[in-house]
Amino acid sequence: MASSFGASTNTRKIRLFRNGDENFFGKTLVLNPRQIRSYNGLLETVTAHLGLGHAVRSIRTPRHGTVVQSLDELEDQQDYVAVGIGRFKSIGYILSPSMMNAIRMCILVLLLF
Repeated sequence: MASSFGASTNTRKIRLFRNGDENFFGKTLVLNPRQIRSYNGLLETVTAHLGLGHAVRSIRTPRHGTVVQSLDELEDQQDYVAVGIGRFKSIGYILSPSMMNAIRMCILVLLLF
């Protein structure tokens, strides 16, 4: 599983979700090949970036839960789920930006009243 970015691969930007967390709208992570050189390094970085209390053990696609097994499988501008302890939970992680804004507005209105 130890894979590194290819020589011609540029920096990638991905959005990460916490497994099973319906209240987390995702967090963007920039993958720089100079800083993250291995899959294990990616898992450590994701654990720190998401502030999880446990180690991330796998990265999966949000729709089908397919395991990402190397850095080369990560695509720029795509969404992924960080899975730690337990099984992958398919809860509909991907929301459109307009849907996210609508949810934020509803939360704001509820907090004001």
